[in-house]
Amino acid sequence: MKLMKTMRKFLALAFVGMAFVACSNDDEPGDGGTGNGNENKEAWVSLGIKTTGGNTRELHNPSTDNGTANETKVNKVRAIFFDASLLVTEDKELTSAQAGLPAENNSIGGEAFTILPESKHVLIVVNPSSVFPTYPISASTPYSTVNAAITASIDNVIGASKADFMMTNAVGDLEPFDTSTKKPVALTSYKTAAAAESAPLRLYVDRVAAKARLYNDHDNATTSSAFNVDASSVKWALNVTNKKFFPASKRTVTANNTSVWSDRYGLGSYRVDPNYDDVAATQQPDYETALATYKDNYNYYAAGDVLTGSVSTSTTSNPLYCLENTQIAKYNFHAYTTHALVQANVYPKEFKKPDGTVETGTSDIDWLKIGNGYYIYNTLKEWIKAELEASKANGDKLLVSNHANAINSYFEGVATGTGVTWTDADDVDAIMLLFDAKNPATAGTFGSVTFHKGGISYYKIMIKHDNDDNKANNLLGEFGIVRNSVYDIHIGNFMSSGYPTIPEPDPNTPDEEDKDWLSIHIDINPWTWYTQTEDI
Repeated sequence: MKLMKTMRKFLALAFVGMAFVACSNDDEPGDGGTGNGNENKEAWVSLGIKTTGGNTRELHNPSTDNGTANETKVNKVRAIFFDASLLVTEDKELTSAQAGLPAENNSIGGEAFTILPESKHVLIVVNPSSVFPTYPISASTPYSTVNAAITASIDNVIGASKADFMMTNAVGDLEPFDTSTKKPVALTSYKTAAAAESAPLRLYVDRVAAKARLYNDHDNATTSSAFNVDASSVKWALNVTNKKFFPASKRTVTANNTSVWSDRYGLGSYRVDPNYDDVAATQQPDYETALATYKDNYNYYAAGDVLTGSVSTSTTSNPLYCLENTQIAKYNFHAYTTHALVQANVYPKEFKKPDGTVETGTSDIDWLKIGNGYYIYNTLKEWIKAELEASKANGDKLLVSNHANAINSYFEGVATGTGVTWTDADDVDAIMLLFDAKNPATAGTFGSVTFHKGGISYYKIMIKHDNDDNKANNLLGEFGIVRNSVYDIHIGNFMSSGYPTIPEPDPNTPDEEDKDWLSIHIDINPWTWYTQTEDI
């Protein structure tokens, strides 16, 4: 008997590492039973907490990303039990053995421990954040209070050193969970530790955070793009990220999810975050008319901000983490959808001159876009002079130049009254002296002119969750970023000039529009994995 007990404890130590919520249809959610367990004062239960089952639950790519050592580390586990009325009965800090040693992953459950007989449901919280209710939560606290929306930074849920990832029930609800009714059911407790350990309640946890990575696959030598890119200058950040999260977020079916989606719970891949809805208390705040409230809900970059981010190549990318951010289809607009914001030194391969020759530039050169044409200021002045001379030769009383009028709209936009003016008495050389005294200095779009200071361009990449181009635009779940999912974004080519400054969060541009950025390819992976490639 002693030998058998020793062997059981040895097997419990084998419980494999936090590789995350694998989803296989062969795995059933916990042995919750009917709740007809022991009703005596001493009730026993055994848990088997897993972060992965070793299989994927990807939507788009047959690969896995089970996480780094830091992403799968278990430092603390709390089991918060609730009665049939969803009121807290007790809040327990579990030893690693009682938790089934989730960082070691074993199909055998953990050491049994006692619970109150009235405990019928459990919420597991791994590495509880400092913003999560303090231990222990008082008895009779409603589940709605325990799972209330929390305002937090991403560091609050992954740790400042990215080694303290908060995780909760993968099902997004209390356990045990019935896959037929799609509702929690009462757990079964046992009269003895041995009986409990013979039938552990198996459950899975998801990281609260989402992860994204960006790779730059653009090749100046092979691309047909009109632009060159300084590869070392490509850096990126996540923009419009959520400031709020539910400890356990409800799953929901999306346009791409069906009843046969390969998830052990038979639930959708999308989640409901605190600002997901359209009810009065949670309606998305408008960036333009309710900026203060908008700032309470989102972190974002605005024009004039300095983009702090990491450089990415075709083979390496420093992952960025954020809180999940989802929305109903009505709010699939740039102001509400987490997206990748890319900054790079991008410059046209050539600047055409009026005599048919071209001039090449460098990555840090100032350049302008007027209509579909690209210019440095010197080549622009050549176009102005050529147009003025042609106008003079045509006998025009007032010398005419479309390029001169265009750059004047820029000068006027930067500072009213600073455009170049002339009369029919002016000759071409005199007019050119007026332009020689000027030089664009402020990045931005003014009239028909876009000026890229130092060659810097910005691009927005809307991150897709349900990446299916055959679906209609802007369906529920098509865009958004979801917990325990990693989104890989590959920049295929830089095909356009981008924005000269960081674009403001736009509440008027749908996520499916504004194609003047990149061409992208996205994949999603347990971490559930998503990937996309875009030409921007």
